[in-house]
Order: sequence, then C-alpha cells, then structure tokens
Amino acid sequence: MMGGHSRAGVDRAQVSMSPQLSLLRAGFASGGILSAVSSLELSGPASILQDLSGDDERWMAEALKVAMGNNGISNPNPVVGCVFVQNGTRVAEGATECWGARHAERVAIERSDSITRLAGCAAYVTLEPCAHKGRQPPCADLLATLGLQRCVVGVRDPNRLVNGAGIARLRAAGVEVTTGVLAPEIAAWHSPFLLRHLLGRTVFAGLWALSSESPAGASGDPPRRAIGQQARAYANWLRRKYDAVLVDSQTALSAGAEIAQGIRVGSSGRPPIVLVFDPDAQLLKARIKRKTDRQAARPTEAPFVFLVKRTSIEGLEPSLIADDQLVVVLPDCRDSGAAIAAALAHHDTTLRAGRPIESVLIESSSHLLMSFGRCGLLDIVHAFVDSAGTDDDILRSCSDIAFNNGEPLPLLAKIQLGKDCLLEFLAGIARPCCYAEPRLTGYGDDH
Repeated sequence: MMGGHSRAGVDRAQVSMSPQLSLLRAGFASGGILSAVSSLELSGPASILQDLSGDDERWMAEALKVAMGNNGISNPNPVVGCVFVQNGTRVAEGATECWGARHAERVAIERSDSITRLAGCAAYVTLEPCAHKGRQPPCADLLATLGLQRCVVGVRDPNRLVNGAGIARLRAAGVEVTTGVLAPEIAAWHSPFLLRHLLGRTVFAGLWALSSESPAGASGDPPRRAIGQQARAYANWLRRKYDAVLVDSQTALSAGAEIAQGIRVGSSGRPPIVLVFDPDAQLLKARIKRKTDRQAARPTEAPFVFLVKRTSIEGLEPSLIADDQLVVVLPDCRDSGAAIAAALAHHDTTLRAGRPIESVLIESSSHLLMSFGRCGLLDIVHAFVDSAGTDDDILRSCSDIAFNNGEPLPLLAKIQLGKDCLLEFLAGIARPCCYAEPRLTGYGDDH
C-alpha cells in the first residue's frame, strides 16, 4: 500500500481525513464533470470547474465532456473522448461508440469536413490511443498518418496490448506527445476500465445512502433512506457507467423497478445488466411460477441475471432453468463476495449475459458489501449522506463496510448535490492504482 504520497503539495493522509480536501479538483467526480452530467441541475461550487490552467487542461476537459455524452453506450469498452483543435478552434470531436464499433479517434476523424484539415492539429484524447487490432484497427496508426502537430493524452492505457505502445508509435511518426493532463480527473472517469486491467479482475464499486446522525444501526447495517432528486440523478448516471448493477433479493423487491428504470439509456446503447444475488433462488422460483413475468427484455430494458446456489435449484425441472437462460450458479465459497467474483469471471457467465461483465456497481445491504470488503474486492465507494457537516462517523462507517482494516478511505470527491452530500472514496487494493502520484502509477507526465 502506498500512503503519504502527495499531489500538488497535499499529503495523502491529510486528504483522506479532511473533508475540505480531495484528490479530484472542484467540479469533478468519478462520474466526470458534474456540470455535464445529464439531469443534474447544479448551482454553487459543484457547477464550477476550478483550477483549469492553460489550453491543454481546458481542451482535455472538453474531451471528457464529449466522452460523457456516450456514457453507458460502449460498455465494456471505455468511453473515450477525442477533440481535434487548430489555432484554438475545435475542428472535430468524437466519442467511443457501442462495443465493437468505432473508437473515439475514428469517429472524430470521420466527422471532420476533410481529413486534410486535420494536418497540423492537436488531438486531445482522454485515454492513450490503442496500438493493437481488436474489433477495430489501431487508433495510434490512424492518428500517425494525419500529420498532427501534437497529441495530448489524459492517461495511459494499462492494457498489456497497449501500455505505452500507442504513444511510442505517435512519437515515432514525429508527433509531439504530452501525457498526464488532468490525469487524476481523467483516471476517475476511466476508473472501471483502468482498475480492471491493473487488478486483473472484475472491478466492484459500492453505492449506498447513509444518515449523518446515525451512520450505522445496532445491527451494523446503515439505515436505508430516501435520497433527493439530484442524488438520484447522479446515482442513475453511475449505474449506466458500470457493466452491471448487483442487488440482493431484498433490494430487488424494494427498488428493482426503480433501478431498472434508472439505467435505461435508449435504443442507441446497452443498459447495464442487473445481477440479482438470490442464493436460495426464492425470487427465481417466484419468477418461474409467474411465467407471464418472464418475457424477453425489450432493447431499452436491463436484462436480469440471477446468481443462485446449486443446491437451491436441484429440485427444479432442468427444462425450466434452461428455458430461463439467465441463471448463473455460484461456486462454493465461504464469502458471498468471493463467490460472485468467481462466477462473473467464468466464461459461461459471459456467454449467458451476452457480454463481458468487467465492472459492477453494488446496491445492497451492507452485509453483502462487507463480504466484498473482507475479500479485498471493494474498490470504489460512492456514498450519499444527508448532511455536509462533520464526517468522522460517516468516514468510519464507510471504512468499516469496506473492511479497510481501520484505516481511513482516501477521499476522491466531496460535493453537495441538493440536500445530499456525495462522498467518493477508494477502497482496499484499488488505492494505489489510479489516483496516486501520477509519476508512480505510469499515468503521469513522461515527456
């Protein structure tokens, strides 16, 4: 664990404890630039971008806004933003399209009036251009043919097939490359993708609402409470950002319809999958009994996948289970979090879900969240509290849920959203990966 490193002269331990400091600049959160989040009507500090200095930072922020316009569309690929600029004027822009379709750089190039007009431009991209052929050809090779003057990169791509190779190809073509511009803020936006490659596993984030007066009940489970309109809008925005949303059976019964409604992104994108932790198959059995409820999901609806124990479905007709097609059997593990992580890593789950599940937002009781924490699998925390006052109890409660060994969680952002205060943290092993000093992680300035 890497503690005590500084960013802009601020001690990380101090950042972790002080509600006045965060690793991200004012106006930024893991969901991007708050003033650019759809459905959010902000006022005050949350609506202002502070401390942007120079053209590079301003245009990188614009590239991030372009990426945010496609939030949830490209999952499980990262939503990258690209802006071409010449003499201070935007020439073209683009964001990553749906999985397997065009990357941001190609979208921007094909939207330009003329490819020859891009010669001499500066390209601003939030993530290092890819250097390998997957479902699309390498973007670095494409950019290298344009005669660009510069390419400004927010963060490097840790994918072992890229990992600096895209930057190297551009420099070999004579393009001046600058990296690390708004690195912490861009890394926050790309955190599910970055952590997936850095950790080599599915990334898990927790989302919950706490009371500042009573952060934890007698049972150790934070009391659930209703959040305001602005907080709900941001929660829906986060749900679209992850590949899947994980709920327990109780949450599925009480808030499943709201969650499914909140993550719809329209016909142009694929909504996240809703994973239902239903170990005893109670909801699954009820669903099978009510066959009229088992209709195929429409394109704008989130598919549901039930995670069950093998023993809970042994008495069911195999044909019923086969007909459902959205049932994943959990392996035998002591901790529920470990069992779910193992199930999601299995190739069979990808086949049943129809896509890889590389990042998951957990909305459930703290018992399930703490199971992920005990296994070191809870990477990011999004918490809403009903007051912006003293946060000591809230910080302690979040740390307990994340099973952080009594250490404070490093604070990424603290922003007032209506009546609610948004607190975002790193948790567990994720701490040093994306948000530490850029020179230590490989995401920073190397020019």
